[in-house]
Amino acid sequence: AVVEFVVDTAGRVEWETVGVVAATHPAFGDAARVAARTAVFLPAQRAGRLVRQLVQLPLRWDPAR
Repeated sequence: AVVEFVVDTAGRVEWETVGVVAATHPAFGDAARVAARTAVFLPAQRAGRLVRQLVQLPLRWDPAR
């Protein structure tokens, strides 16, 4: 699955921006949205200032685990 969202200047995901770009099954998309909600990132910088950034995050599910 691939989810897309905005990371704010504190490195947190803006939950209202999370969307599923692609998923092989709807359940994988739902799980990817939940996983993205708890993720924390280093905020992006531009010209030395912290900025919001649009991110696409691919997630791979391993059935062996």
